Amino acid sequence: MNATRRPTMKDVAERCGVSVKTVSRLVNGQGGTSQATADRIFQTIEEVGFQRNLLASDLRQTGHSSIIGVVIEDVSNPFYGTMIRAVEEYAHQKGLMVLSVSSDEDPVREHGLIRELISRQVAGLIVVTATADNSYLLSDTQRGFPVVFADRPGNGVECDEILLDNRQGAAMRSTTSCGKATAG
Repeated sequence: MNATRRPTMKDVAERCGVSVKTVSRLVNGQGGTSQATADRIFQTIEEVGFQRNLLASDLRQTGHSSIIGVVIEDVSNPFYGTMIRAVEEYAHQKGLMVLSVSSDEDPVREHGLIRELISRQVAGLIVVTATADNSYLLSDTQRGFPVVFADRPGNGVECDEILLDNRQGAAMRSTTSCGKATAG
C-alpha cells in the first residue's frame, strides 16, 4: 500500500484475501460474510486507516453529494453567521452537510464560486446574491438543480426565494412596546 494516498477498499480486500465487493457490502452495512471474515476486515480497516468515501457513495446512489452549498456576502457578518447556523441545524436533521463560501459582494467571484460548488456535485444551493443578473443559473435550474435565493431576490431565473420584509418588520416592531401591543 502506498503511504502517500488514502487506503481504498481494494487495499483492504487485498490484505484480507477477499473481494472488493465483500469489503463494500460490509462497510455499507449489508453483511453477508462470516463473523470471522467480518472481524478480519474490520481489523484491517482499523490498521490501514480506511475511511468510507461518502461522496462516492452519495454520487452512486443519488447523482449528487449530501452537501448544500451556501453562498453569502461575508462570513464575518453576524447576520449571515446566524443564517448559516439555522441552515446547518435544518440540514443536520436531514442528514446533509453545509459548505458555505463568501462572495465578498463580488459578482464575478459569486459566479465562480457557484460554478465550483455545482461542479463539486452539491445537492443544491442557497444564494445571497451580489449579482444583478443570475441568468447564468438558468440551464442548471431548468435541469432541476435546486437553488434558493435568500435575503435578496434572484434576477433572470425563477427560483424559490426567502426574503425579509424590513419595512413590515419595522412597522410591526413599532406597534409593540416590551412585547405589548400599543394603542393607536
